[in-house]
Order: sequence, then structure tokens, then C-alpha cells
Amino acid sequence: MLTGRVLALQWFSGGVLNAVGGIALAALWVWAVLHFDPLPHRLLAALLVPFGAWRAYLGVAVLNAISKTEDLP
Repeated sequence: MLTGRVLALQWFSGGVLNAVGGIALAALWVWAVLHFDPLPHRLLAALLVPFGAWRAYLGVAVLNAISKTEDLP
């Protein structure tokens, strides 16, 4: 019983960290585009967008899965 609660807390915290990390990567991309001058540096910064979106999506998916399993009896 305690193990299940600790495991659920671990999954919840991992989901939150992934979602927040993905949003932070997108914010870092915006900052990089505004502050880097050469075009190649801006294009390299654009690589953060799909990775950040993937992390945010993964975090939200984990949080949705956790919320569905807690509704079970």
C-alpha cells in the first residue's frame, strides 16, 4: 500500500517535471531567437522546440494516466 503511494508520487512528480521542463525549453528557444544574431545559431536553437514539445506532451500524458488510475476502486 505504501509502495503504491510512493510510486504514484514518483510518477506524478515526473509528469510535472516533464511538463514544466518542456515549457522551459520552449521559453529558452524564444530567448535564444531574440538574443542570438547569426542565423545558424537561431536555427540550432529551433531544435529545442520539438524536444520541448515532446517533453511537455509526455508530462501531460503521464499526469492523465495517473489521474485515470486514481479513479479506480
